[in-house]
Amino acid sequence: MRRNTVKRIGNFSLLLMLFFVSAIINCGGSSSDHPTLSEDMVLYIVSGNATGSSYSGNYNLTISVTESECYGMPGLVEYGTTADVIQSDGKVDMNLSQASVTSLSGSINSDGSFKVGGKEDHFGEVVELVLAQGKISGATIDSVLYLTFITSSETCNGKGKVTGNKL
Repeated sequence: MRRNTVKRIGNFSLLLMLFFVSAIINCGGSSSDHPTLSEDMVLYIVSGNATGSSYSGNYNLTISVTESECYGMPGLVEYGTTADVIQSDGKVDMNLSQASVTSLSGSINSDGSFKVGGKEDHFGEVVELVLAQGKISGATIDSVLYLTFITSSETCNGKGKVTGNKL
């Protein structure tokens, strides 16, 4: 069963996840720049006030982790992925082709501002929580990304950004 899970995540995402797991062995605490996320913060986001589906579409994205409280983690991890964005009024789902958390759900407002979150349990070893807040403006996405990694003994926080263009 574990072999099928590894195939589902994809080789690059697995490498990235393992990199984060190894980096969080010596994690620091939390600060306002790197908030510790909870399941409630990322899984129970109230719908926004948008109507229709005008923000739906496929986007090329660049995901960059630019800051981390994890000791020994390099300053920048960056990779590309595609996202299928599905808007239904004030609710939005983002399904990423390559990422350690591939499904994000949340809210979108009529001005394009959004908040999406997700959770992934990596083989019972690490829980990863992700929250992205930003805006879809025209054909571009720009957002701040917050990450929390939780193991049985440590919690580690990071921050980054997601940028991209509609295909």
